Amino acid sequence: MANNSLLKKTEVAIKNRFNKRNGKIWLFGEWFGNKCCDNSLFLANYVVEHDPSVRVYWAANKGANLELLDKRVKVIERDTPKSIEIYKKAGVVCMNQGIQDFSDAPFNYFAGAVTVNMWHGVPWKKIFLDSAKTTSLFGRFADYMAIKMSGAKYYQSLSKEFDFILQTGAKVKSKNIIRAGYPRNSMFYDGDKCSAARDKILRLINAEKASDGAGDFAKKDSRIIAYMPTFRDSGQKVFSFNSIVGTELYDYLVRNNIVIVEKNHYADVNGSSEATVDNKCVVNLPDCNAPELLAAADILITDYSSCFFDYLVLDRPIIHYIYDYEYYSKKDRGLYYGKSKVLCGDGPTDIEGLTKSIKDAVENPDKDSALRAMRRKRFMTYENENGCRDIYEFILKKLRR
Repeated sequence: MANNSLLKKTEVAIKNRFNKRNGKIWLFGEWFGNKCCDNSLFLANYVVEHDPSVRVYWAANKGANLELLDKRVKVIERDTPKSIEIYKKAGVVCMNQGIQDFSDAPFNYFAGAVTVNMWHGVPWKKIFLDSAKTTSLFGRFADYMAIKMSGAKYYQSLSKEFDFILQTGAKVKSKNIIRAGYPRNSMFYDGDKCSAARDKILRLINAEKASDGAGDFAKKDSRIIAYMPTFRDSGQKVFSFNSIVGTELYDYLVRNNIVIVEKNHYADVNGSSEATVDNKCVVNLPDCNAPELLAAADILITDYSSCFFDYLVLDRPIIHYIYDYEYYSKKDRGLYYGKSKVLCGDGPTDIEGLTKSIKDAVENPDKDSALRAMRRKRFMTYENENGCRDIYEFILKKLRR
């Protein structure tokens, strides 16, 4: 459509470049207006609590779950004439995908504001220009311009590794990188919040299974294994634990009071098949809050998803089930590093190997603790409990210029 053309996007960006901006209006959004659970949420709540002089707005689509958002934050409907007027005045704009968090077009109404993309995970899989499939000069230029038109000026990074990816993949200048911990990880440093997250996840598990007539599915002393795979660009079906009924692994999980909580990536259109009523160890919670699930989990199983980097803060067992490693690394999204440089624990490729890895993680959770510490030092160098404060202070400095 004409409205989505690069020329139109450029026109909108230029037209709004010289708008009069109000440094006391801060706008937040994430996940295309559909979610309220990530870095933007935690920073918005921090700002509204610590700086009453700032008017904090949250842009969301109708029906979005905003239960975790501080009630002092003003909610506006995303991409409406009324919200666009606020877009044009905001002095600070914080996102975690891009300006698509605020506009379907996407149009850049924020060219003159302090724009910050806190992203949504340290990548193992390739992102931005690094993941582009086009090889033509024009195609590469169009991809570059699309990123520039829909990107932010400042990007957050957790390590020198991520600094380099931002510089190559998104063409971000080193001086425009915010080196700070992820706001969403702040809860991992608070034992009470982690305990509350576990209680909440247990309630969600039992509520989900109760609707199937399964009764008290998870108990207070149940071990929770979070399974959080990423999506496949190729549309390949993602493994689901709903397929293990009748296997040795299934019997082991049931016998040892272990519950698998599956949460697929937001962008996975295939999703997981629903667990059957007689499945005594698997529950699907696609809409649960990812940081809360990580805080609640005793073990994390993933593949190439960035969630395992966050989980390093908790120093708990991580298993990478990379059954399609060769295909994914060469024919799907592609990866920045070979598995020997990134894995934070076992990397099984079949059910037999996965079964052994789970047993090892349950019986000896500290087995890979030294490896996890090494990975955290390399990939999470800037991670700390003061991420919200550090980003907030960075933004204030930019506003004073």
